[in-house]
Amino acid sequence: MEQSTAQSPTAINATVAELMALAAAVATGYEQAVAFHVQAARKLGLSDEDLIQAVGVGLKLRQATTEGVVSTARELLAPGEKAEGGCGCGHDHGGCGSESESEHSH
Repeated sequence: MEQSTAQSPTAINATVAELMALAAAVATGYEQAVAFHVQAARKLGLSDEDLIQAVGVGLKLRQATTEGVVSTARELLAPGEKAEGGCGCGHDHGGCGSESESEHSH
């Protein structure tokens, strides 16, 4: 059974720890952890408004990482750009995008 982050010994109080855990669960897209930490936070008496704020923080973090990945992909896929080092799929070419889909797929 999963143990609440708020039960770990720390200088941070239990309510702050649960809010942090909820934000982290949202940021990582871990639905079971979101459900767990919402329930744990409610048991500590946190309001839905508090939980919505924590979800908002997690969402901002998730969006920032997604935007970073998309930005990197766009840079690599810019016209005239050639991917270097391959994609890690084991084929010695300039990445999956350098061949037609019929010639190479995962």
